[in-house]
Amino acid sequence: RLVAELTFVRINDLAAPPEPVHPLVYIEPFVAFLIILNGVMIGLQTEDSLEDWDGWVYLESSFAGFLILEILLRLHLLRCKRFFCGPEKFWNYFDVLLSITGVTDCLVQLQAGTDIFGTSLLRFCRLIRLVRIVKVFRLKFMRDLRLMVKGLVAGLRTLALAFSLLFCVIYVISGFATMTIGTYPRTRELELDDYFKTLPVTMFTAFRCFTGECVNSQGFSLTAILAQEYGLLFGLAYVASYMLVAMGIFNVILAVYAFWKMLVTASGDHHESGQGE
Repeated sequence: RLVAELTFVRINDLAAPPEPVHPLVYIEPFVAFLIILNGVMIGLQTEDSLEDWDGWVYLESSFAGFLILEILLRLHLLRCKRFFCGPEKFWNYFDVLLSITGVTDCLVQLQAGTDIFGTSLLRFCRLIRLVRIVKVFRLKFMRDLRLMVKGLVAGLRTLALAFSLLFCVIYVISGFATMTIGTYPRTRELELDDYFKTLPVTMFTAFRCFTGECVNSQGFSLTAILAQEYGLLFGLAYVASYMLVAMGIFNVILAVYAFWKMLVTASGDHHESGQGE
């Protein structure tokens, strides 16, 4: 009991034998290597000098074959009921879909014809290849990455509200800018009227200025030109609005994401400890 209290370990965990490791855990490093290798191959295929290489079809056939072998191994170890109705059934359905599209991709590339239907089907299958990278979320050692995604999904409603607040603030600021800067005669003389002629255009200009790309087509700073023209009044208004949006609302959005990430992590740890008990 003293050892358990000092090491923050439950007594039942010290007394109970370690749980056996499932055989599927041992193949995860190999699966992760194949996913990374497949992602690198997809990136190389986008190069113009390598796109028409004849060896891609054989590499793709190898990846499709390994994927089918993984499905067969999971089906053998989990049996049909756990494979199609178990807790990871959707991942298994996803693997089956990827294997079907992979085999179809290889068959389309190997056939002689290059009709419109075959070309469209080939492009669709190549787009599906990118989805294979999602398989990385299934790996056990990618737990933190899954928790980040779960935290983002769990906080979507709050993030949507934060984005709505950001939209409203930029809308109000852009309205004032359109009615003042947009109607000022010197704005046309300075060739800045294209950035403040309508409210949507002004909103986009304001968003650019709050995110760091506040320059005109010649590369000169919009804020420097406007501050030189309007003086201290524009400088104070810009600093106040920048502090509100960039250092206020943007930080709130990051804080909301961090909060939901910590909340999902804590609930995941509690769920795992409950399963251990």
